[in-house]
Amino acid sequence: IKLHGWLMWGSFGLLIPLGTLVVRFSRCARHSREAASDKIAIVFYAHLIIQSIALLVSAGGAVLSFRKFSNQFMHTHQRLGLALWAVAWVQPFIGIIRPRTGQTARPVWFVLHWLLGTTTIILGFYNVYNGLRIYEMITQKSQRTLNILFSIQIAVMAVIYLLQDKWNYVKEQ
Repeated sequence: IKLHGWLMWGSFGLLIPLGTLVVRFSRCARHSREAASDKIAIVFYAHLIIQSIALLVSAGGAVLSFRKFSNQFMHTHQRLGLALWAVAWVQPFIGIIRPRTGQTARPVWFVLHWLLGTTTIILGFYNVYNGLRIYEMITQKSQRTLNILFSIQIAVMAVIYLLQDKWNYVKEQ
């Protein structure tokens, strides 16, 4: 159970949101005066690599779950985990069919990719908390420290996410 929890936190609780934060840096680079296409490409490929690692880590957690646990999908945690895992695997295919900038389908693609990604992150955070609660019930050991640490991690990521749009403004000041 511990290994499953750490793998899924590593994927849905850390790497997927981190990959999203990284790709948002390309937006900052695009609007900066010294923007270079190689900077944007590096950030894009960093996003791609982080998200790919996150998918592989989640695959390990999912395989472990299917092999070791009762998977009758009677709990929200199990059902949501399966749905998140499926959506996480759809995202790369949506990325592959990405229309070029300027094409009429690009805004629709962007909204779909952003919406699925954001929903996956938010519900992934919820499912990590839910998993911690279930683990606490099973083991009768308090998971308060992990809950606090995870909350701090989410708060730091949220601040970074919100500040990214203002980074160029701050640099100019």
